[in-house]
Amino acid sequence: MCYLILRSLNCRPAFAGPIRTRIILGRGGAAMEFESARDVMERRYGRLDSGQTALRIAGREYRLREILAHWMLDVEGILSIDGGDLGGGRYWIRFLDSDDRRYAVFEFDAGFDILSKMRADSLEWEGDGFFFSRIWAG
Repeated sequence: MCYLILRSLNCRPAFAGPIRTRIILGRGGAAMEFESARDVMERRYGRLDSGQTALRIAGREYRLREILAHWMLDVEGILSIDGGDLGGGRYWIRFLDSDDRRYAVFEFDAGFDILSKMRADSLEWEGDGFFFSRIWAG
């Protein structure tokens, strides 16, 4: 099944809530299903922070920051969350890109070659309350 990621382009007033990213499942037609990027990410990799904090890859244990360093992503603003083993020599790591305000998951092999990527807007977890908590704070 193919995944096509679309971003809603509707105009929204300030603080009206998140712009949703939708995953379209299927090849088109009238019977297409829409699913949030959050749902797809949680179904494949589990809820946020439900994975491991270190992974054993090719006989060596790596902390998540060490894995991110292979792609020069061990920098301020990138927050490692969790990771896991998908089997068959495939692994995954989830992190927050705080500059872009998106959660990202990379699937990679034992040579740290990235096989696939997925990103989801952090507002899909924070919801509308994110905006209002900052309006009235301080």
